[in-house]
Amino acid sequence: MKSNPTPARDRAVVIGASMAGLLAARVLADHYTEVILVDRDQLTGGHEPRRGVPQGRHIHSVLGRGDEILAELFPGIRDDFAAAGAASARIAGEVRFINAYGVLPRVEVTTPSICATRPLIEDVVRERVLADPAVELRDNTDAAGVMVDGGGRIRGVRLVARDDHRDLPLSADLVVDASGRSGRSVAWLDGLGHGRPPEDIVHSNMGYATRRYRLAGSTGRDQFIVVAARPDRPIGMAAGVVENDSWVVTLFGYDSHQPSGAEKDFLPQLEAIAPRDLFAAVLGGQPLGPVVTHRTPTSIRRNYQRMRTFPRGLIVFGDALCCFNPIYGQGITVAAQQSLVLRSWLESGSDDPRVFFRHAAPVVRGAWDIVSGADLSIPEVPGDRPLSVRVIGRYMSRLQAAAVGDPVVGHAYLRVLNLLDRPTALMRPAIAARVLRPGAAVRALAPTDPQPTAVGS
Repeated sequence: MKSNPTPARDRAVVIGASMAGLLAARVLADHYTEVILVDRDQLTGGHEPRRGVPQGRHIHSVLGRGDEILAELFPGIRDDFAAAGAASARIAGEVRFINAYGVLPRVEVTTPSICATRPLIEDVVRERVLADPAVELRDNTDAAGVMVDGGGRIRGVRLVARDDHRDLPLSADLVVDASGRSGRSVAWLDGLGHGRPPEDIVHSNMGYATRRYRLAGSTGRDQFIVVAARPDRPIGMAAGVVENDSWVVTLFGYDSHQPSGAEKDFLPQLEAIAPRDLFAAVLGGQPLGPVVTHRTPTSIRRNYQRMRTFPRGLIVFGDALCCFNPIYGQGITVAAQQSLVLRSWLESGSDDPRVFFRHAAPVVRGAWDIVSGADLSIPEVPGDRPLSVRVIGRYMSRLQAAAVGDPVVGHAYLRVLNLLDRPTALMRPAIAARVLRPGAAVRALAPTDPQPTAVGS
């Protein structure tokens, strides 16, 4: 089902067939006669991790807002996920979130979050996108550059087949760069004389170690468990049920606190941070593969909306526009939000990419403020912390403390973390009054405090 398509253009090309590229292609298919998806990997399905998504073996989530948008763009896709073996978890009722002050209260929220491995999520969405006859996939193909006409407009891409290195020039009315954090457009634009976009960078230097298990024992009704990092203990963990009745368990840490990735270290490191019931279920369970690691040195926001010139015929999308510290699980959901911005831009009839970037900027900023603020609260993360950042940081610490004992604050906090509301919702007078009232804050857990179990709470 397509939503109010406008008269079709001829051809759009999307560079990158990961989640951002797939979501862009879904929207473009309502407006272009032909949409070509290009990816350097061989995309054979089968729910297997691939080289182009190096974080694909680690824990993933589709946040509440992302689930809503997927259901809008692909009616019935929740049934498709279930048929493929995915689970789901309601934001608070089946998610245990532990911050520096304790377990957030259970507040029933009907919005679900998809629980599955990244390859399964991507395969299900790709199948739906490619079911549209307007969309064609050209995998095992590199994008080597863009083609420009005499007026400076982007008119297509230069493709190279990875098997025989053939040059495959492809004309297009619109090129969407969804190539991931490497951001091919940065170099292309610089080479065309437009310069590079101003960038905001947070050097989080985050490391991950992940292992998949079949658990022995129960975690109550919880389908997803998060222990957040904190300033005095810059490590954390996330674990969630995925397909085939298995769990993905991920440890993460900043800078020198990164998990080692050695198999002998995984369980001792997990025991130091995990809730007791989860650790017992993992300890008695069955490992389903080796420990795998990943490193993310930076989060990068590219401010294309601030460039003085930008060629028509090109859009930058997904992680190529802004790539986050993956532990916050925002990438897929922010790409979904951008797809709605892209749809509105196309429906407006505009062909000025700067209009798209101006409307995408607030979407990106909401998620960026959450991630950058959380990262900069960790002393090991370098970066400027002006007075405004320090004041907001103190307020957020108090809010997290209040959220443990106040379901209203906890509910508001979880909605923002799931990108259902913007961070400014936490500054509303009704919430601020509860956060700032005397006695609202509670004592932070000491680094040696055992993590509360909260089974069935």
